[in-house]
Amino acid sequence: MSYKGWMQHCNAIHLANTIYDKTKIRVFIWNGKKVNISSFYNKYIWVIRLTRHKKFFELYFKYKGIKYVAKSRNWLLYNKIKFRKRPFHFKYDRNKFKLTSLEDLETGK
Repeated sequence: MSYKGWMQHCNAIHLANTIYDKTKIRVFIWNGKKVNISSFYNKYIWVIRLTRHKKFFELYFKYKGIKYVAKSRNWLLYNKIKFRKRPFHFKYDRNKFKLTSLEDLETGK
């Protein structure tokens, strides 16, 4: 009974903060839909986080308010966006990578 009650009232953000306070390990909670990055060609996405692994990297982003996770081996793309302050607006093109800001969108550049 107590486990069921705990699961009903579990606050994942509070749990992540408690883990960080006690262990200094940051827990990232993201339950996005796994997709292929190529399905977002010529679309503007909000890049939230970038995680590098040995053979690939994961891109955590939002498109139209829906959370997504994409795995990629495109290291040119990784190098282009790894030093950007997150979150930021990004248009993924096939031939070039266009980084934009909200000011560029409002002025129409």
